[in-house]
Amino acid sequence: MEHQVFISYATDKGDSTGSKERQAADMICSRLESEGIRCWIAPRDILPGDDWLDSIIDAVEKSEVVVLVFSANANHSQWVKDEIKLALDKNIKIIPFRIDDVSPQGGLRILKVRCQWLDAYTPPLDKHIEQLVTVVCQYLGIEPKKATKGKEGIIVKKQPEPGKEKIKKPGEMPEDVEAVKSKAKKVYKNKKGFWEADYGDGIIMVYIPPGEFTMGSNDYDDEKPPHTVFLDGYWMGKYAVTFDQYDKFCGETDQEKPGDEGWGREKRPVIYVSWHDAAAYCDWLSEKIGLKFKLPTEAQWEKAARGTDSRTYPWGNSPPSGDKVNFADKQAWLKEKFDWADKNIDDGYAYTAPVGSFPKGASPYGLLDMAGNVWEWCNDWYAEDYYKNSPRKNPQGPESGTGRVIRGGSWLVDAAYIRCAYRSDYHPYGRYYVMGFRLSQDNR
Repeated sequence: MEHQVFISYATDKGDSTGSKERQAADMICSRLESEGIRCWIAPRDILPGDDWLDSIIDAVEKSEVVVLVFSANANHSQWVKDEIKLALDKNIKIIPFRIDDVSPQGGLRILKVRCQWLDAYTPPLDKHIEQLVTVVCQYLGIEPKKATKGKEGIIVKKQPEPGKEKIKKPGEMPEDVEAVKSKAKKVYKNKKGFWEADYGDGIIMVYIPPGEFTMGSNDYDDEKPPHTVFLDGYWMGKYAVTFDQYDKFCGETDQEKPGDEGWGREKRPVIYVSWHDAAAYCDWLSEKIGLKFKLPTEAQWEKAARGTDSRTYPWGNSPPSGDKVNFADKQAWLKEKFDWADKNIDDGYAYTAPVGSFPKGASPYGLLDMAGNVWEWCNDWYAEDYYKNSPRKNPQGPESGTGRVIRGGSWLVDAAYIRCAYRSDYHPYGRYYVMGFRLSQDNR
């Protein structure tokens, strides 16, 4: 398969995988390829025995876009200079991605007048990579699959009207509820009539009764086909895990605390946690409480968000409003000038909001913030075509993959991404300022 993007970068010590240029180049490559954009990057794509110079010349000439990871070292790299000169001679689109606050020198100075630069020398780097992905997609005429920037003009298709089946309120205390009584500080029914177990420190789990629901939709290919899934009963976190809760884990396990972007900690959802970080927190909490906590399966997450009536959003089928969800609204536009932000809606937060800030956006079971605020890790590997042949009882996801499922959207995205059925994924070691997680628990 021919590549579309050539990634040019310099290193200060040959092919050092630890250099900042190499790390940035690898991150860019991984992120673009997660969009289905094939990249060429050295040394990965130089075959054993092939001549380096010939391979690079051929790769540049066959590219539609050259992404230059520009740094102070790039000014002194003959490889970079030659690659850029060749791209200019062939009239190939060049996107300089500047990770150092320096100006191009020598033969690279022409880029100052020939190209629009993307400055990426202020952290976090991930944020700038998302901007780069959008620019590359726009140039290639590709619609981004992920929850990245620039997806304008999305029309959210109307979901089927809710069916006649209603969510049944639990009557007598189920065995799954009896099983946790001795571990919880208190067990009670919430306002919607479903059991909750309070374990202290803000950790509240809601019981999702066993039964069928419709998973998926006809909106995007990876959501098709809508299909009936049966799940055994399980517990799901009422809120996403907060900084308070995660910081306690870090303190007791001598882990470095994640950053908060200056938005605040305490009751805000923790961010900058990878899938592996989230799984480690679940293991730690399981040992402390004596119950098995874990990340939810994708099916568990979706049922907890939409219930059994195939609704579009956790609160129903009505469009998002400022009292129901934290997503890309007027506040986000004022701070970040996102083109896709809905300037007619004001949810009160430019970035993350404390968990539970939108009670009117509760799911049928009483879970909060299942749409927007932060993306939430699921246990499953992601596969675009998984629904075509997935088990109809307690599906666990594919056996392997490259990305783990994330669900729910965030403060950064528009209405299309916060639908209950919307699917996306991210590298399990990736940490991002729009991603957190929520707990699940069962007795099996």
